[in-house]
Amino acid sequence: MPKKLSLFEEKVRNLVKEKITRGRVEIYVHIDEAKSGSVQINPNFELIDKLMQALNDINERYELNKNVGMEHLLKFEDILSIEPVEEDLDELWVKFESCVSDALNDLMEMRQDEGKRISVDIMERVDTVSSCVEAISKRIPDVVKEYKEKLNQRINELLSDTGTHIEESRLALEVAVYADRSDITEEIVRIKSHLKELEKIPFETVPVGRKLDFLMQEMNREVNTVGSKSQDNEITSIVIDLKSELSKIREQVQNIE
Repeated sequence: MPKKLSLFEEKVRNLVKEKITRGRVEIYVHIDEAKSGSVQINPNFELIDKLMQALNDINERYELNKNVGMEHLLKFEDILSIEPVEEDLDELWVKFESCVSDALNDLMEMRQDEGKRISVDIMERVDTVSSCVEAISKRIPDVVKEYKEKLNQRINELLSDTGTHIEESRLALEVAVYADRSDITEEIVRIKSHLKELEKIPFETVPVGRKLDFLMQEMNREVNTVGSKSQDNEITSIVIDLKSELSKIREQVQNIE
């Protein structure tokens, strides 16, 4: 800002904070002094009188017979002086505040329009994420069942030459260990809970950017855990799609206050 407006800096900061709670805002202020009427141009009559006298003396002495005009005077320095006009600071702040407020209102209108478009995109991706999570939920019971069948088949193949069979209790124990180690039920429940929070976002009337940041971090952590725990190819494939959608949502979240 111009030096004379520097005393308003804190007031401007407060105006911005009333409208914007997230992000970095830069404001540049320029004043057209000529249009603002905050300067005054004064002729230096004392110097002009002396110059006129000197030029007239030259004319008479050398009989030049040439009138002294404005174009001659303006060739000399300090003929005119530009001085700032003392302004009423309260009146100046009223004008300045109006300009800043108008700019902020235009910014907020633009951001709201952009926010509506971003919100639609995020909600569409949330629907995709919900579908993926639902697909994983339906797949969970089959994973343990298929593991038991494959394990039983593999063991029987290995023991076929010996004429022996594995005890059902031992097989059940192995399956139970696998089921416990690969259980992702808790992670799925938490992801669904986060999705419900995300679905509320379009109806919020307060800044939600930081809340969204937190939700995305938590969802990403849960999805990573699902991917590391599960040894099922189908779930792994869904997890890859999930990560892709969450990454796109996370990028959009950075543009939301």
